[in-house]
Amino acid sequence: MDSIKSVLPIPSLKESESRFKQRTEDEMIDYEIKIYNETIGDLNSDGIDCQLCKNKGYVMKLIDGYKTLVPCECMGRRISQSLIRKSGFGKLLELYTMERYTTEFDWQSSIKDAAIQYAANGFRKAWFFIGGQVGSGKTHISTAIVSVIIDHGIEARYMLWRDDLSKLKAKTYEDGSPDYMYQWKTVPVLYIDDFFKSDSKPTVWEINTTFEILNYRYNNHLATIISSEYDIQVILSIDEATGSRIVQLTGQKYCINIAQDITRNIRLRRRGEVSLGKVRLGESSAPTPARDDSQIGSFGKLQNVFLTEHELDLLKNAIPDYEKRIDKFSLYLKSSGKTYDSHFATIMKFYMEDE
Repeated sequence: MDSIKSVLPIPSLKESESRFKQRTEDEMIDYEIKIYNETIGDLNSDGIDCQLCKNKGYVMKLIDGYKTLVPCECMGRRISQSLIRKSGFGKLLELYTMERYTTEFDWQSSIKDAAIQYAANGFRKAWFFIGGQVGSGKTHISTAIVSVIIDHGIEARYMLWRDDLSKLKAKTYEDGSPDYMYQWKTVPVLYIDDFFKSDSKPTVWEINTTFEILNYRYNNHLATIISSEYDIQVILSIDEATGSRIVQLTGQKYCINIAQDITRNIRLRRRGEVSLGKVRLGESSAPTPARDDSQIGSFGKLQNVFLTEHELDLLKNAIPDYEKRIDKFSLYLKSSGKTYDSHFATIMKFYMEDE
């Protein structure tokens, strides 16, 4: 009969000690991992309560024999929340979502389709510009794009053109520090709202500062989203260097110009103040005749300058002697025999050149 030792090999004392030690080390590692994963963290101040990592942001796992901290799945949401707080958008991101952008008309569907494509991947190579009709949802769709990009974990910032340039100018005069401008230049995604909006024409300082910011972003291939009450032709007339960069980096796909048509003013439509081009100017005891703001009126000495009511309002705000400019353009049209797609944009262009 074979000995028990030959049938069932009995490990030596040294082998037994080694196995016991290994088992003890494994148990200790398992215990340490358990203790870490059950420890409560303090990251829930951002409103996210994660039961997986217990609000630490990481989960400990044993990988290839080593204790390893692995980012928890909640970190993506936490990073997005942090980026939102830093972005300057505030409540805009909650209100202006892609889902809430309505597509009652074909022109809205086209805008939303382009925005979805841009937010998905287009922002990595191109810029996005949307300009034109007031109240047509330009800020909404632009903000919705930013919201989707932030969900990718990419930092973005909001710049209200006139207000933030005023702050930048004040800071520059105070201490000459370039830090405030640097954030607009270098943030991975920048959204500029109300681009070139001004009570009069933009000043030389405003134009040059805007160009400096956008030129840096142009040279460094940084995603930029721009919305404006002006279409791209007017932007070009204000500053060709800035406008041409926008045209180049948006291309035809992401350069959207919404025609001046008051029926596209969503704010008025929601308030019930516009229907099929008719606008109620206010309620009174006597009915107020509705005006048709979508119709083009004739102006100038020869009544050959054609402008919508909105375009006329823009000229009043931008050009102190707008009536004189319209009359001058009227005579020029007759004497030169030339034709222009947009009389409004051409008057603005001539005004900028004269200045």
